[in-house]
Amino acid sequence: MKVGADFERLKPNYDRATSLVNQYNHKIDIINKMIEALKANTSGGDLVAQQSTLKRLEDTRKRFEPKVDETCKVYIAANAKKRVLEKEKEKARDDLEQHTAKALGVYAPKLNEYLEKFGASFKIEGKATSFSGGKPSMDYEIVLDGKTMPLGKPDESDGTPTFKTLLSDGDKNTLAFALFMARLETMDPAELAKKVIIFDDPISSLDNFRKQTTRQSILAIRGKAKQVIILSHDPHYLRAAWDNCDRATTRTLQITRSGTKSQIEEWNIEEETKESYFKDYDTLSKYNGASSVKEMRDTARCIRPLLEANLRIRFPKAFKSNEWLGEFVGKIRDATPSDELYMLQPRLAEYSEINDYSKKYHHSQNPSADSEPITDAELQTFIDRTLKVISGV
Repeated sequence: MKVGADFERLKPNYDRATSLVNQYNHKIDIINKMIEALKANTSGGDLVAQQSTLKRLEDTRKRFEPKVDETCKVYIAANAKKRVLEKEKEKARDDLEQHTAKALGVYAPKLNEYLEKFGASFKIEGKATSFSGGKPSMDYEIVLDGKTMPLGKPDESDGTPTFKTLLSDGDKNTLAFALFMARLETMDPAELAKKVIIFDDPISSLDNFRKQTTRQSILAIRGKAKQVIILSHDPHYLRAAWDNCDRATTRTLQITRSGTKSQIEEWNIEEETKESYFKDYDTLSKYNGASSVKEMRDTARCIRPLLEANLRIRFPKAFKSNEWLGEFVGKIRDATPSDELYMLQPRLAEYSEINDYSKKYHHSQNPSADSEPITDAELQTFIDRTLKVISGV
């Protein structure tokens, strides 16, 4: 069939249109396949996982915002510094444990040496190092009669023997003092020479033996430290320490009250620690008139105890500690020639008259002792008679 000229002219346009339609249909097929694939994925997908992925992507985008990025850099640097500090801490801890183990080898024997010196029936053993609360410490145990017992905690109440219940107050004070002395003994001598050591009432709850050992321990350290100060309520303990010190480098001081204030002043330790017998004797022998009636009465009150002490020293079997001079006079009066007190009968009247005078100024025998009349001349006379009696004149 022969086509016309118009057909030939329009055919290229038709072919191009057909090609475009075919291309369009091909793309539609591709899109439809993509839609089908998407539908398939959507129908069988995990919403939670997709939300998590979305959140991660949003956070990633947020992370690289300028301000957040700068904060993250600071955080990363801080973490790096923390890791360095943790390594340094571990090294310091290792060094401390090594030092503690080394120090314990020197410190514990010195501590137990002091406990033995004090006659303690127990000793201390180091158990292990501890870093409770971030602070280094050493756990100790008490060894008593070959048995090891923990120091225990204050709230333990099951009856198990511990530090709280095992030791007496004296033992605990002894342990505290031994710990302190062991620290001083193990201190670098050059460092100790710079220290001022203060012992505050070191003999609290201690028996006489431990008081002496405590005093000896303190005196042993005094030449090693810059200065040693002993505080105590016991003047005789301080006197015993003072007697073993160099007078040129030792001072005795006391705290006195003046109104509502306290002050430190010189203290005559020799006078303060005299036995009452010698105090009374000094009071009478140094009497040379009085400035007040009270001073005269205080002096008169020294007569009777001085005579009582003198007679107890001379005749310890005859006169008891709870008897007074009046009872002494009665025993002398009743003495027979075979009694040792018979030799005092020539002095009986003298003892009796001195007793009658002196007892007026003692509350135990005269409730009005504070208002009893007294004169300087009469007091001086009886002082002289008393001193002659105890001198055997």
